[in-house]
Amino acid sequence: MGITIASHLVERQISRGSAAAPNPQQPAILDRLPHPQRGRLLHIGVTDHYVEVTTEKGTSLLLMRLSDAIGEAAPAKGLQVHRSHWVALDAVRSAKRQAGKPVLELENGAIIPISRSFLAAAKAAGLAL
Repeated sequence: MGITIASHLVERQISRGSAAAPNPQQPAILDRLPHPQRGRLLHIGVTDHYVEVTTEKGTSLLLMRLSDAIGEAAPAKGLQVHRSHWVALDAVRSAKRQAGKPVLELENGAIIPISRSFLAAAKAAGLAL
C-alpha cells in the first residue's frame, strides 16, 4: 500500500511539472477558455449565473462570479462600468448616449451600458461623456 501511494504521489508531481506554465503576460481567465476563443480580452459580462467572456476571437460562457472573472482579467487594463459589465480600455471605440443614457461602443460593435454608480470612474478613465 505504501508503494502504491508513493508511486501515485510521484506521478502527480511529474504531471504537475510537465504542465505548461501560464503566461504571466496574459490574463489568467484566458486559460479557462477553449483554445479557439483565446485572444485579446474585450469584455466580460454576466448572463444568468455565468460570465460571458468576449475576446477578439469569440465568446465563451464560464461558471464563475463576475468579481472573480475581473480579478483574473489582470494584467489587461480595464474597468467595471456596470454591475454586470467589465470592459478592456483598449477595446472601447467610443462613448456616447443612447436614449439619454451613457453607453460604450466596443470595437466588436457591442454596446455596453455605464451605470450611474460607475459613471465617475468611467469619466476618470476618459471613457464617459
